[in-house]
Amino acid sequence: MTKLPRGSVRTLVATNLGKKWFFVFGFEKNELENISEKELVTLKMLAKDLLGMTAGQIQSAVEEGILVEVENEA
Repeated sequence: MTKLPRGSVRTLVATNLGKKWFFVFGFEKNELENISEKELVTLKMLAKDLLGMTAGQIQSAVEEGILVEVENEA
């Protein structure tokens, strides 16, 4: 695994600061300075949809391979 220099990656997540946290986009700053306004609008719509999902809908999406669950092993 290649170690990236600290601060070289931006990660965008959608969260309700509760149990729902979704990784929606990530990029290396040396490849992309920032996202565009159009991308921001699209990611906000995605975040709204994801955060509006019920636990059952999320589980179905994981089972279908639409979403991937990342578990904290700590």
